[in-house]
Amino acid sequence: MTTLIKNIGRLIQTENEIRPYVAGEAMNLLPEIENAYLLIEDEVIKSFGKMEEAPSTADEVIDVCGRYILPSFCDGHTHIVYAGSREHEFIDKINGLNVGADDYVTKPFNPVELIARVNALIRRYTKFG
Repeated sequence: MTTLIKNIGRLIQTENEIRPYVAGEAMNLLPEIENAYLLIEDEVIKSFGKMEEAPSTADEVIDVCGRYILPSFCDGHTHIVYAGSREHEFIDKINGLNVGADDYVTKPFNPVELIARVNALIRRYTKFG
């Protein structure tokens, strides 16, 4: 299945060569093509360029009438989601329970869960005294 997106006002973040490492001032570079097309085949970008170079056929053609397109991706190997140790959270829970806490909720917490936990404690105390 091929999809041709045509009449793109500006196709942002287009590069012909893979850059293995981008940092500093190089991150300010956002190559773009005015009046562009984008060809997608089986969910993979196959080609892009100036509208006058666009293929003449595709299974599906989408005319974006001059809008901007910013195809991009997030690579889990280069974008750190969480870089710290969460061991202290476990230690805090154990310490809290060891000094007499009946339950322990970490932040951020869901208010609905907090109410459910409080209600469970109330049920336990009223049942067992």
